[in-house]
Amino acid sequence: MSWEVPRRDIRLVEQIGKGSYVEIWKGRIRKSPNTNEIVRVCIKKLNSNEKEKRFFVSELEVLKMIKTHTNVIRLAGSYTANEPWLMMLELATEGTLQEFLLHEGGVRLRSQSLSAHKLLALTAQTASGLAHLKKFKLIYYRLRSASVLCSKGGICKLSGFGFAQDITDRNMYEPASAPTRWMSPESLVENIYNIQTDIWSFGILIWEIFHFGITPYPSMGPQEVLEKVHSGYRMPRPNHMSPELYHVMLSCWNSNPDDRPGYEYILDRLTVMASNHAAHIFMEKLPEFVKAGDGLDIMS
Repeated sequence: MSWEVPRRDIRLVEQIGKGSYVEIWKGRIRKSPNTNEIVRVCIKKLNSNEKEKRFFVSELEVLKMIKTHTNVIRLAGSYTANEPWLMMLELATEGTLQEFLLHEGGVRLRSQSLSAHKLLALTAQTASGLAHLKKFKLIYYRLRSASVLCSKGGICKLSGFGFAQDITDRNMYEPASAPTRWMSPESLVENIYNIQTDIWSFGILIWEIFHFGITPYPSMGPQEVLEKVHSGYRMPRPNHMSPELYHVMLSCWNSNPDDRPGYEYILDRLTVMASNHAAHIFMEKLPEFVKAGDGLDIMS
């Protein structure tokens, strides 16, 4: 199958963001050369050096290779005949998971639109997508709610993953923007990135989801987080979370990477809890800083 789309069939409409080496655009592409049907897409536009071209190509080849999954972003096409190179992805209309949580969380406090069951579903969707990536020996690039996308209806879409060596190279190439709050001790100290370090980050993501996108360790600065995590500190159980759900989250932060749970176990536990969600999430006990929307610092 050829993923290449003629440049005349691609239209960049509006720039909506900027990554470390790409511009992010909303755009449109012609579905096929023999039709006038237009598809709305997200377009990554590459404007960078040879090193960053390698990251772009690695990401593109992984997307071509991986089998489709509801919770993994789908490649729609590419353009690499001339510069700037373009990568077209399905459009996640709700933006990032963090944006979805912050927006819907605010609405929820007025109308109960984001329920305990939906929060568990978002967590399970992400675990399901990560389990799918694991089958292909893929890991995530800086897993957190701001790097997971969300499509209509609140469907999580994983985007930004690759083989361990490529992800390690990217993290070492961009150390200044490392998201300390989401990183495992071995990532922080030894630049190790693998399935086990992703599981640590997933535990932090669970905390984010059940706090409606608020930044983890809300009372600490990045350096304090690094020091306290390294010395064994873990975020305590929130009052609005059951001991069983907290145990799943806490087990992701085991200091021994080999003792962290697998995605399959996590997904099984979340599925069981979703069937009795009222016993695991207590909306009436949400902390005040969540209701106030404080603690937002997505960059560190």
